[in-house]
Amino acid sequence: MANPVEQKLYDAIRYGRVGEALSLLKNNPVINVNWKNPDHSQWSGLHAASFYGHAEVVKLLLAHPNIDVNMKNISGQTPFSIGCWQGRVTVVRVLLKDPRVDISLDDNDGRTPLWHASRNGEHEVIKWFIASGRDLGDIKNKKWEDWFGKDYTALEIAREGNKTEAVSLLERFIANQHRPVMKFV
Repeated sequence: MANPVEQKLYDAIRYGRVGEALSLLKNNPVINVNWKNPDHSQWSGLHAASFYGHAEVVKLLLAHPNIDVNMKNISGQTPFSIGCWQGRVTVVRVLLKDPRVDISLDDNDGRTPLWHASRNGEHEVIKWFIASGRDLGDIKNKKWEDWFGKDYTALEIAREGNKTEAVSLLERFIANQHRPVMKFV
């Protein structure tokens, strides 16, 4: 059960109120920054900031010494996964720069952040994935189930959804597996 200050912090984060969130963190040094909201699928504040695209709040939370950057919600999604799924490019860029963020953690259905971005055709997110230089795993052969039980690689799910820009990026990356398509800025 949350105390009122944790709920206030979650609400400030959810609505992108950076100043209020900063004040709550400064004035409550023992606050549970990883508190999960039972009314929002066990999302932490970092999940909410990622979902709503509040990059400045994400930066604030990443600076907190007790933040769990890879915390999973009720569906097993991390804040990074949610940012990828929603196409929140500025959030994804911030999270990719933090070495603590595990970009390959899958959710309860075995889907990775790259799979979600590919399924939704979030080509700008995919560009940053590739540009980060991080290990994207076996995107050529690894398959994940879609919502109807059919297995797809990240490239196949992008093709299935006719996400042409995502397909192009993934094909170029696979062809040049050891060379990034673009530089990380």
